[in-house]
Amino acid sequence: MDALKASSALKKALTGLSREEGEERELFLVSEDCSERLTVRGCTIGEIISLADEVIASELGEKGTVDYIHNDETALSFGHMPGNLTLMLPAVSKDSFFDTIAKYGPFPKKTFSIGRAEEKRYYMECRKI
Repeated sequence: MDALKASSALKKALTGLSREEGEERELFLVSEDCSERLTVRGCTIGEIISLADEVIASELGEKGTVDYIHNDETALSFGHMPGNLTLMLPAVSKDSFFDTIAKYGPFPKKTFSIGRAEEKRYYMECRKI
């Protein structure tokens, strides 16, 4: 997988998606060779994710896959592995969760997660027992 090529294409596409007005969102792009902060303005999380899916499919074809990881440490460690690319989105505050949905609409599939991954894992294990 050519993560460097995909990273460059994704940065360019996100820059093009950004608008002059609207809420700023800080993203973090991580690959084997670099870590970079990107700021986009006026874009919903859904737009960012759809664009990332399109770029990955366009640049990497069937070799490129997208996974959703709700743990920063794990996402960063995967991003630094050869051939991988991580795009970290801003966390959703529990305090502004309902306001965000009212303003921007529902979250895209697999993006909604409040709480740490380990907490959810323990909750699921307890339910199973």
